[in-house]
Amino acid sequence: TQVTIPCGVKSIAREAFSQCGNLSIVNYNAANASTSGYGSYTPFIGCENFTTLNIGNTVITIPSDMFAGCTHLSTINMSDSVVEIGTSAFANTAISTFTIPRNLHSIGNTLFTGCTSLHTIYYNAINCSPFSTYIHPFGGSNAANIVNIVFGNEVQNIPDYIFYQMTSLQGNLILPNSLRRIGSNAFSGCTGLNGALSLPSNLEYIGSNAFSGCTGLNGTLSLSSNIEYIGDNAFSGCTGLSGSLVLPSNLQHIGSYAFNGCAGLLGSITIPNNTVYIGSYSFAYCNGITSITIGQNVDTMGSAFANMANLNSVVYNAIDCSYATNAFSGNTNVTNLTIGNTVRRIPEMTIYGLPNIATISIPEGLTHIGQNNFSSMAITGDVILPSTLAEIGYGAFTGCYGIDRVVCNAINPPIVNSFYGQSYIFSGCTTKPLLVPCESINAYRNTPGWNNFTNISGIGNCGFTVSALSGTPSGGYVEGGGVYNEGEQCALSAIAYNGYRFDHWNDNSTQNPRTFIVTEDATFIAYFVATQGIDYVPTSAIIAYVLGGQIVVETELKEEVVICDIAGRRVDGGRKTRFDVPASGVYIVKIGTLPTQKVVVLK
Repeated sequence: TQVTIPCGVKSIAREAFSQCGNLSIVNYNAANASTSGYGSYTPFIGCENFTTLNIGNTVITIPSDMFAGCTHLSTINMSDSVVEIGTSAFANTAISTFTIPRNLHSIGNTLFTGCTSLHTIYYNAINCSPFSTYIHPFGGSNAANIVNIVFGNEVQNIPDYIFYQMTSLQGNLILPNSLRRIGSNAFSGCTGLNGALSLPSNLEYIGSNAFSGCTGLNGTLSLSSNIEYIGDNAFSGCTGLSGSLVLPSNLQHIGSYAFNGCAGLLGSITIPNNTVYIGSYSFAYCNGITSITIGQNVDTMGSAFANMANLNSVVYNAIDCSYATNAFSGNTNVTNLTIGNTVRRIPEMTIYGLPNIATISIPEGLTHIGQNNFSSMAITGDVILPSTLAEIGYGAFTGCYGIDRVVCNAINPPIVNSFYGQSYIFSGCTTKPLLVPCESINAYRNTPGWNNFTNISGIGNCGFTVSALSGTPSGGYVEGGGVYNEGEQCALSAIAYNGYRFDHWNDNSTQNPRTFIVTEDATFIAYFVATQGIDYVPTSAIIAYVLGGQIVVETELKEEVVICDIAGRRVDGGRKTRFDVPASGVYIVKIGTLPTQKVVVLK
């Protein structure tokens, strides 16, 4: 009726106690015994009255299959000395509850296969080691009718796959405050879990797929402040989660698809400053989220926030992110983008896929804008690039047709990272004005990418002054002149009044209109001569014209100039260049034996 297996036993053969019909109690004290022999019959097969198993405090290992097939075994008292339980050790028994000892480190697969009466597990293992993939002693096809897991208050680690696909598991999941790690797939597919999930304050690690597919979980997800790692798919498909999601400040890693499809999450999400990695599609299809704030130390986040139907605001604070391709793609409702003042680098295509952004403000301090970042946006008004900008990628603002002007404050033209030899950065906008530092105009005109602009000028009133005057105000005026940037083209036109014609400029040029490239401050004076009543005799030695009611004579000769009225009376003369006349009229200019010239004076 009762047998005691002593501590020193090393091996118990198959069918050793087979068909002991009155055996009801086994006191098992073998520290490290093993089963021997081959076949499906285990040491206690056919013991129909075997109901109670007492495992002593000398036992370290319970071998595989040791008590399998004991169909009436309903009570197991296990010592905390047990460190390892082998595969199928209690398969097809009649136990209704089972206690996992606190010192257990290793446990085998299919441990409770066929245990149809088992409904409650008391799990006390402090730090059971992670299991190999698809080894799940309680979950999967072995779960039977287990509806309740009760965790001891010393448990620190829930291993990988341990409760995998326990669809019979029901109700709230209460985790101990001592817990630090939840392994990969630990509760994956436990669709019967329901209610809010409150994670303990000391939890640091949530493995991949830890709660994926737990569609019954509902309400607000409370994450502990010490969590540093959330694995791939950790809460993927948890469609019942709702309310706001507060990510803890210590969080460093958010795995791919971690919250994918959690459409019930609402409001704003702030990625903490300690977070470095955000995996692909980690928040994709979280359609209740309206705003995202990215922390300063994020380094990777490819496609992390794609296709969030109601996202309308993005605050980007990542200082020096290295990879964020399509991070926000597909979010057509985003209209507000803020780039933080600490941002130094925006990697290629980070902001790509937000077509309805109308206004951007790029902070001073930014040094790098990657390829295609702002392409095809609805940007209007001016785009102002900071003085610190050193590099800009191909197509950064391609297709932003609503831009009015581009202002680049960088003295040295930012390097354009080309794509297959192409260096367009504002394709579709190159006829719009480009304003740059005055001293850099020519540099921009000669730098690939920037030289596609057809209208490059300086910022502010920083050019050269071109003065354009009439030397004969009564004879005409001059159009043109003003302030020009270095390298700009200036055009001047001398316009004569009736009875006058343009004669020459003060530098003796007779070109009219005249054009030239501005390189310095300059003054140009246009001179006009009367055409009505003048019998002009050209000569290389004398030029006579009217200026301000006086007759001006320019000559290389040393002879005395004589001014006479039409009657031949002398009215002025001498070796000078300006001569006064008493009234309007026709006057004769004589120098030595040269032919006379007639000049009409209007006063």
